[in-house]
Amino acid sequence: MRIPKFTDSMFSGKKNATLIAVMLMMLVAGLAYASNPNAAEQQINTSDPASQNSTVILMVSYENNKTTIYSSSTVDIVALQFEFDGQLTSNPDKIITDRMDLLCGSKNDKIQVGLLDLKGKARISAGEHAVFSLAGKHALLSAVAVDAEKNTIEPEIINQTGLLLPDEFSFEQNYPNPFNPSTTFSFSLPAETMVNLAIYNILGQHVTSVVDEVLSVGPHKVTWDGNDSDGNTAASGIYYARLKAGESVKSIKIMLVK
Repeated sequence: MRIPKFTDSMFSGKKNATLIAVMLMMLVAGLAYASNPNAAEQQINTSDPASQNSTVILMVSYENNKTTIYSSSTVDIVALQFEFDGQLTSNPDKIITDRMDLLCGSKNDKIQVGLLDLKGKARISAGEHAVFSLAGKHALLSAVAVDAEKNTIEPEIINQTGLLLPDEFSFEQNYPNPFNPSTTFSFSLPAETMVNLAIYNILGQHVTSVVDEVLSVGPHKVTWDGNDSDGNTAASGIYYARLKAGESVKSIKIMLVK
């Protein structure tokens, strides 16, 4: 897939020339991390796409005269680049964690947006995330993702209507339940916040923490593999999954059977 090229004149806002140059090197010249003196050995691999098991889905929602992009992936993503139709009237509103840098511009009735950490450290973790939104309604013409192994992935693009960011915290019943050996938890966050999802046994003893990090606004799915914090297989029985997101807390009862 062609990676749309950026030029200095296409960038808006107060991004300086150094930032633009780094972005160009990373996404056009293909250097994985411009700050790495061995960057020549870490080129983005455009000739050998990622494994068929690597999937990236981009969902485009149109609501309230705004275009919002959601991502769902089976692998960690270190860079995303998008091309939309239309003209850029204002800078995109970034929804994903502030550790990612967002650059944008427009030329010839095309809008291009790049998202990555210019320091080469942060990434978009596998799972579901709200990424950014654009003012107005714009068709997503093409996109490319780069995984942690620096392989390019052509995302599947799905257009959706009426998909809204959650306005309240929610924690769904796990599936499957009962389960063996693993189960998946689904929850939604109305804002980026610190999240802790912990598993407790029927005596109230801590078994393990499935999540303990800052997560972005939007829907999320995480899986517990049925092991305790020491890596040992948990015994059959009833457990409680406690999700704390900011000041919100909710617990559900789950059952492990063997």
